Amino acid sequence: NLELTGDVSAVGNHRVHGDKEMVSYLLVRHTLNQRNDYILLSIAQLLIAVRSLIDMLEIEQDYLVENLKPDTTATAYHKTVGIINREPHITKDIIRYFYVNAINDAQDSIKLISPYFTLSPKLKKALKRAVKRGVKVEIMLSTRSDIPLTPDCGFYNAHKLMKAGCHVWMYTPGFHHTKIIMVDGKFCTVGSANLNARSLRWDYEENAVIVDSCTTHQLDRLFDREKKDSFLLNEQNWREWRTGWQRFRGWFAAKFLTPFL
Repeated sequence: NLELTGDVSAVGNHRVHGDKEMVSYLLVRHTLNQRNDYILLSIAQLLIAVRSLIDMLEIEQDYLVENLKPDTTATAYHKTVGIINREPHITKDIIRYFYVNAINDAQDSIKLISPYFTLSPKLKKALKRAVKRGVKVEIMLSTRSDIPLTPDCGFYNAHKLMKAGCHVWMYTPGFHHTKIIMVDGKFCTVGSANLNARSLRWDYEENAVIVDSCTTHQLDRLFDREKKDSFLLNEQNWREWRTGWQRFRGWFAAKFLTPFL
């Protein structure tokens, strides 16, 4: 609390006598001391907040670790795992590059589950080429979704791939949000990346690539179990399931909106 009148100033609860230069000096010094005190208080509050956040994250991490299912496979703790991280303008093509090359390298089987199946031209071509090489390609999509239009595009692509020789399973109980691909029973990927343009071109995504037959077979068995709640797409049930308007909507989305979905 500062007050300057003539040659007398009140600094805090103290009265100071002297010339105006000395009073001004004391005024500035007191102001700086107050500012330093404020900065120190702010730093202290920030450190307390950071400490609280760290404690919270440690508790959350402990909870997650404690509730993880143990790896009971024969290769437990001896797997090769790589993390591919997609960041715009830095590693923007890395996950798309992995998907295309994993499909191109397949020799025996491909199984994939994806919630958003808008696909880039390269992915479509890679899946069709795999079928021509004699690879059994199995795709599982949900009949339900949490957003409009994107599933119409995905169903259109699924129908085209079905006609090209892929086995397309339509999961009916609910929205299957799983994002996995298994190749030749030897390696797989699990992560956040979808097979749509937005995920592979714009979003921040992260996938784990697991080179391990035991883990891949576990996911293969998951895929096979989900078949009992799915129907195998064919030309007849395609036309029974999708109306003319829905088929047109899918065609329009696939032809003109794929880069934005």
